[in-house]
Amino acid sequence: MWAAAGPGIRRPPQAEKTLPNEPVSPLQGVDPSEVEVDRYTTELHDTMDRKDIPYIEDMLEMAQLEGVTLLACKTSADLFDLTKEDFVEGVEIMLAADFLKRATGSDLHLMY
Repeated sequence: MWAAAGPGIRRPPQAEKTLPNEPVSPLQGVDPSEVEVDRYTTELHDTMDRKDIPYIEDMLEMAQLEGVTLLACKTSADLFDLTKEDFVEGVEIMLAADFLKRATGSDLHLMY
């Protein structure tokens, strides 16, 4: 079982608060522009190509073909206004309580 989050999710404002001795990022509370996201995505894909590492999308597809079930937390999806269409094909959205019922007796759970 997998639980995954997409790259476009922004943290809520209360998550941006820092502790008194914690260093403050110059970009704290600033959403990256589409240009920046595209640049970082391109750089990541270039690095993955050079190192012959499959893209995340390909790894998720391979996992699904091997029978892995991809799950998303309904509470988190609701918090960030995400719908089933925002996730890759095949992702199931469920409540934590339903996940725990389903996970009982499973051989492996990988959550992220």
